[in-house]
Amino acid sequence: MRLVGWGLLVASIAARAAEPERGIRVICGIEAVRKATERFAAACDADVAEFLGRDVRPVRPIVRVTIDAAAVPESDPFQLVFQGGESPPRVTHGLIRAFLLRHVTETGRPPPVVTSLDWLAAALTNRILYGNREMYDRFVPDYEPARYLFSRNQFPILERLLCQPVPPDSLVAYRLYAVHCDLLALCLQETYGETILHRLLDTERHGRGGMEALAFLLSDQLIAGDNPQAWYERTAMQVSRRGRRPSDAESIARRLEELVTVPVVMPGDSDFRGKRVPLEELPGALGQDRLRREVLGFLERDFYELLKDAPEGLQGPLADYIAACQEMGKGHTRTARRLLAKARRTFAEALARQRRLEELLDEVEYRYVPAERRLGLYLDVVRERLAEERRFDPQLSAFLDTVSSAPRVP
Repeated sequence: MRLVGWGLLVASIAARAAEPERGIRVICGIEAVRKATERFAAACDADVAEFLGRDVRPVRPIVRVTIDAAAVPESDPFQLVFQGGESPPRVTHGLIRAFLLRHVTETGRPPPVVTSLDWLAAALTNRILYGNREMYDRFVPDYEPARYLFSRNQFPILERLLCQPVPPDSLVAYRLYAVHCDLLALCLQETYGETILHRLLDTERHGRGGMEALAFLLSDQLIAGDNPQAWYERTAMQVSRRGRRPSDAESIARRLEELVTVPVVMPGDSDFRGKRVPLEELPGALGQDRLRREVLGFLERDFYELLKDAPEGLQGPLADYIAACQEMGKGHTRTARRLLAKARRTFAEALARQRRLEELLDEVEYRYVPAERRLGLYLDVVRERLAEERRFDPQLSAFLDTVSSAPRVP
C-alpha cells in the first residue's frame, strides 16, 4: 500500500527522533504510519527550534496532520493533509512551514502574514533531507552546485528567493532552490548568530515585507551605495565552503585555464577588454610595482579558492601556482618562472591521473548502479518539462499525441 511505503520512508528519516512532543497530532488509520509521522514531526519541530536559535518555546497552537487519501485540505495553516503518496520534500516542507509559523503566532491570535516562511522552510528542508546528518551527526549539506555557479559570478536574485518560492512538488527545481535558501540562511547566521532568523520572522510579523525586513536587519552591514544583493553575493561565496565536496577534474581544469592567463589593457589599446597575458609575462606587462603586487594578490586568492575546491591529487600543483604568484610579488621573476614550469608539468600529470580515476569510478557506477538511480535527476527534469508543456496547452498536447501515434502513409 502507498500509505505503508510512505510511512516506512518517514520512519527511516525520523530514526533519531525521541518521543512525540505535545502540540503535534497525527490522524491516520494505520498505527505504524501514525507513530512514524509523529516521530518525524517531533524531530522537525526540534530542528525548527534549533534553526531559530530558541531554547524556550512558548505555548503554541497544535499542529494537526491527517494522512488520508479522501481527506480535504482546510484553510487553517496548522491543519496539514497528506494523501499518503507525497514526496519527502513536500512532507518535510509542510511540517517545517507550520512549525515556523507557530513560533511567531501569539496564543489566541490569528497567524500573521509572513513572507519568509517558504524560503526558510526550504532552507531547513535541505539540511534535514540532504545534510548527511546520519554520517556526521550534524548538518553538512553539499553546496557544490551553488559554489560552481558562484565561481562564474552567477548568483540568484535575492528578491526572487524570498518572494517567489518554488513549490516542493517541483522536485528538481525545488532541490536547487532549497540549496540557495539554505546558503542564504547560513549567510545570515554567520553574520548575526543563530537568533537572526527568528528576528527576521518577528520583524515581518510586525508589518514589514520580506525584502524590507531583510534590508532593515542588514542595515549595519551595508556600506555606502550597497544593497542586500551585493551583501549576499559577498557572503554566499564564503559560506558555501561549508560541507565542501571537491569539484571534478574537468571543472578544475577549466577554471585553471582562466587563471593562468590574465586580461591586461595595454597603453594605446582601443579594445578595453584587453588581451590575455600568460603569467610569466605579467610582471613586464603591468610595469608598476604597486599594481603588480595588487594584481598578483588577487590571483593568489583565486588560486587558493581553486585549491580548496580541487580533489586532493590536484592540490599540490595548484600550491605551486600560489608559490609562483608570491615570488612574482616579491620581484623574484626567475624563481617564479621555474615554479610555473613545474606547476604546469605536475598539474598535467596529476590531471591525467585524476581523469583516469574518475573514468574508473564512472565505469564501476555504470556497471553496478541501476540506470534509474544514475539518471534519476535528469529524467525528473525531462518529465517535469513535458508535464509543464502539457499544462500550458492540454488540447494542443492531446492533438500532437494523436498525430504522432497515427500510422504513416507509405
